Amino acid sequence: MAGIGKTTLANKVYNDPEIVSYFHVRACCCVSQVYTKRDLLLEILGHIIELTDNILVKPDEDLELLLSQKLRRNRYLVFMDDIWGIEAWSQLQNSFPDDKNGSRVLITSRLQDVVSKVTDESHLLNLRPLSDDESWELLRRKTVFEEGCPEALLEIGKEIARKCKGLPLSVVVAAGFLKAKNMTPKFWKEISDSINSLKDNDPQKRCMDILELSYNHLPDYLKSCFLYCGAFEGDKEIPVWKLLWPWMAEGFVQESDLKSLEDLADDYLKDLIGRSLLMVARRRSNGRVKACRIHDMVRTLCVLKAKKENFFDFDDFDRSNSVTYEEYRLSFSVSRKLFLTSKPSGTNVRSLLFFATTDMDPRCLYDASFIFRNFKLLKVLDLVLHQIVSDSRIMLLLQLRFLSVAGYMGSIPSSLAKLQHLETFIVKGWKGKVLLPITFWTMTRLRHVHVDDHAVFTMPNEKVGGSSELINLVSLSTPSLSFGDTKEIVRRLPNLKKLSCIFPKLRNHSTKLL
Repeated sequence: MAGIGKTTLANKVYNDPEIVSYFHVRACCCVSQVYTKRDLLLEILGHIIELTDNILVKPDEDLELLLSQKLRRNRYLVFMDDIWGIEAWSQLQNSFPDDKNGSRVLITSRLQDVVSKVTDESHLLNLRPLSDDESWELLRRKTVFEEGCPEALLEIGKEIARKCKGLPLSVVVAAGFLKAKNMTPKFWKEISDSINSLKDNDPQKRCMDILELSYNHLPDYLKSCFLYCGAFEGDKEIPVWKLLWPWMAEGFVQESDLKSLEDLADDYLKDLIGRSLLMVARRRSNGRVKACRIHDMVRTLCVLKAKKENFFDFDDFDRSNSVTYEEYRLSFSVSRKLFLTSKPSGTNVRSLLFFATTDMDPRCLYDASFIFRNFKLLKVLDLVLHQIVSDSRIMLLLQLRFLSVAGYMGSIPSSLAKLQHLETFIVKGWKGKVLLPITFWTMTRLRHVHVDDHAVFTMPNEKVGGSSELINLVSLSTPSLSFGDTKEIVRRLPNLKKLSCIFPKLRNHSTKLL
């Protein structure tokens, strides 16, 4: 049963300090209904070693062997979440060596017959629905009544908890929108009556109805942010920058004289987490959220609403003909070949997210110039296609505010500076070093620049046109610096709040200073 707490409980076990100290190696992957063996192998390996370009182009057989080698003679824990069929286990089990040393594989599934084929019945834990008392206790804690609930809310609260039919997800979502409003008996009674009017008593259908009720109580500015989350797979980690910075680029974050756009976007994220529509996956050392997840049932509602409101299109396109879209936002998770040959278009599209499946060597040359012709109003472009940034025609995307690319680029052309509205520039360069053009210093609208593995650039001189101070830049990573550069960089970035850099002379492989 979905929403009963399988992944939550498994994550508690996986991250328990005693478990962490007991196992030499821990790795996890989210399988879900749609997956490829290759993606699962890479996801597991990514928790154990750095995925270099040499690893990314290995055939599946070599990846299986590599995983087996990394696990052998280590006491390991592998967590496979949300398995829907025995095939996923059958495809991976040969990569899990049994050295009789206490290694374990932890599996979650909503299908009893699947996990019973993997292990003995004695090793299975079947979660039951919560009792009425347990549901109320969870609701009370999630609505921050740690010491006790006010008398005026007690009976109404217990009634709301009972109507959640024992499903923890329903309880925490209901608690989320109860505490987001003024916690008065009148409002709680309105929510109780709304849930009571739901005719379906099936716990999961009731849960979807409660999720929709929560969505209906979102303020309009949060609805857009929430619907945007549907572009990402359920139960998989989402780096928060993939949400916050596109929200800003799209204009979802309302400007304020009291807070920066980044702080406001962070508040929006906290609000969605507080309502249990998003879950924290990882935190930074300072306590701020580094990555989050969206429950697959919550994402189901997200996708349904996004399609109904013409907000996002998540469908695969036709395999033989070019497709024109009317939606404002598109999210594709398909092969590079299919994406490139289909040449989709959309004159109204503001966001284009492309998550490439691993069907071909990403170093291959390909023509993606149709993007410049077919999506001229883009504000957000996130794709694993490196040639796009090397094409001078990228300047045709005059409205672009967010650009994220990955691939085997060694340098960024000076024509990038023609994107006068660009605020966020993310590069994952699989060659390691990426050379930024000197015109980088004229891009005064930039707020966030991240280059992985590291960036190299020259300091501007008086001959460079435009301003050489990036007054809006608040985060920069990861430039390769000498000690003499640092003072000059800080002078030219007066509002910089976060700098992650590399000093090559101090490192054997990589030393980053924050």
